[in-house]
Amino acid sequence: MVERTLAAKVAEAKAAFGSAVVLDPSTGSIVALADVPHVNPDNPDGVAEEDRGSRAVSAPFEPGSVQKALTMAAVVDSGAARPNDVLTVPDSIVREGWPRPISDFAPHEDWQLTLSGILAKSSNVGTIKAADLISKRELRDYLVRFGYGSEPGTGMPGESAGLLDDEWSDLRRDTISYGQGLSTTIVHLASAYGALANDGLRIPPRLVEAVVENDGTERPVPQAEPVQVVSAKTARQVTRMLESVVGPGGTASNVVVDGYRIAGKTGTAQRLDATGAQIGRTTSFAGYAPADDPQLVVVVSLQDPVAGSSGGGTAGPVFSDIMKFALPRLGIAPSGAPAPRVPVFADELPAGN
Repeated sequence: MVERTLAAKVAEAKAAFGSAVVLDPSTGSIVALADVPHVNPDNPDGVAEEDRGSRAVSAPFEPGSVQKALTMAAVVDSGAARPNDVLTVPDSIVREGWPRPISDFAPHEDWQLTLSGILAKSSNVGTIKAADLISKRELRDYLVRFGYGSEPGTGMPGESAGLLDDEWSDLRRDTISYGQGLSTTIVHLASAYGALANDGLRIPPRLVEAVVENDGTERPVPQAEPVQVVSAKTARQVTRMLESVVGPGGTASNVVVDGYRIAGKTGTAQRLDATGAQIGRTTSFAGYAPADDPQLVVVVSLQDPVAGSSGGGTAGPVFSDIMKFALPRLGIAPSGAPAPRVPVFADELPAGN
C-alpha cells in the first residue's frame, strides 16, 4: 500500500523519484519501505541502473524544515528555552559571511512567537535565533545521538552515512538549524523522529530480526544499543510542539487522520550545485501517530516535484494516506482526547505564563 500511494503521488507531482518509510519507534523495526521508481524482481533490467537500489538508505539529501524539530529538541533538552518562551522573529536576518539576508518563506511583520510557534510557522529566522541559545558543539552532539553522520545500520547494501561536518562556522550552525548544510536519508529521519516518539530513546532501525537456518534454527540478528537522545519530558514537549504544525495556522493543517492526533513537520529544501545555484528541491513530511501514544513513524520525501512545491502539499498527503491505512489495520486505537491548544503567538499564552 505504501508503494502504491507513493507511486501515485510521484506521478501526480511529476517528481523525479520518491521514498517512504514506516517505522515502529518502540522496536526500531521498519514496517514498510518503498522507493519509486521501483524494481520488478522479475525484470530488474527494465528500470534504469540508478533506480535499482533503495534511495531511502543510499541517497542522502538536505532535509530542510523537518530538521527544525531536532533543533528545537536540542534547545529544549539543554534547558536553554521552554516551548512557551517567546522570541521576537523578523522575516529576515543578516548573518556574517552570507551575502544576502536569510529569510522566512514569506514576508511578515515582526512576530512574537513561542518556540512552539516558530515550529508551527516553520520560521527559518526563529529557528536560527533559538539555535543561538546553545553552542555549536551541543547541537552537533545532539544530532549525532539522533543518528546523524553514521550509517543507520539496517543491513541493506549501499547505506549512506549522510554528511555532518565535525567543525562548523557560525553560519553553518545557522543553516544546519533549519535543515541546510547537512545531508541525511529518510531512514535517518525516521530513526530520529522515532526517538521523539519513544520518550527520547532512539532504537536503531532494522529490517531483519533473525535468520532461519536450514534446520529451522533461528539465529537472531544483533541490534545496536539504544541511545537516550533527549529526556522523556523533552520528547513529550516537542511532540506537543509538533502537534501545533498540523493545527490551525500551522504549515500542515491539511495533514489530518480522522480520530488520531498527529505530530509532524513539513520540509522543503533547495538542492544546490557547487556554485550555489539551485538545481532542484526536496519536499518532505516526517511525523508520528497517535501523538498521545506514538506507535508509528512515517517519513516521506519527493525529489524535484513539478506540480507542488511544499512538503505539506506533496509529501503530507502521502503521510496521511499511509496513516489512515496503517493505524486501524494494525489495531492501533484512536486518540483518547483531542489535541491540546498550543500557544503559537505570545498573546495566546495564558495569563501569568
